[in-house]
Amino acid sequence: MNRDSPAGGRWTSWPDARRSCAALAHRSAADARLTADGLREEWLLSRRAAHEQRTAEIIRLETQLNARVYGLFDLGAAEIELIEASTKYRYGEV
Repeated sequence: MNRDSPAGGRWTSWPDARRSCAALAHRSAADARLTADGLREEWLLSRRAAHEQRTAEIIRLETQLNARVYGLFDLGAAEIELIEASTKYRYGEV
């Protein structure tokens, strides 16, 4: 008995039908993995971009704050250099 298979071919026996179904299932699983991997990569890239933007904003604000504090305490260039060298933070490192 011949039946049309979902894969578009003809089934001539149950083993053919099983092979067609297995091929479809394998293809669907592979497509799902590719889609999931693509979405995961897209999500990671967006999170990385957001992290970099926040880090840049923190650096900008902290630099501004430091300049104000240095001015309030009337610190000289040598003192500022000493403070910044001893308190340097590595922004963005995880």
